[in-house]
Amino acid sequence: FSRLKTPNDRTSKSKMNFSKKPQFNQNLQLEKATAATKLLEKRRLMHVVQEAYLQQKEEYKKQQEVFKRKENELRQKDLETQEKWIRDNKQLMDNTEKKRRADK
Repeated sequence: FSRLKTPNDRTSKSKMNFSKKPQFNQNLQLEKATAATKLLEKRRLMHVVQEAYLQQKEEYKKQQEVFKRKENELRQKDLETQEKWIRDNKQLMDNTEKKRRADK
């Protein structure tokens, strides 16, 4: 266990840190705890895990929205490319037909 510094220690007051709490091994604390305390700790841990799960779920939902938006943009761009290809192909066919008629 680490000992808290007291004003009677020979260190200067500027180096003393009264806010630090002694570091205890959490497992040692739970071994000596009552059943009610253990239950409260389990509930606290369950709450922490639940909050992390909900946060991950929200992040996943946001990512899905971004992916859907990108997919829609790609679909739109693909349709525009296909329409341009069809226009260019039609123009090429028209020009070929005009050239064929002019050669006669």
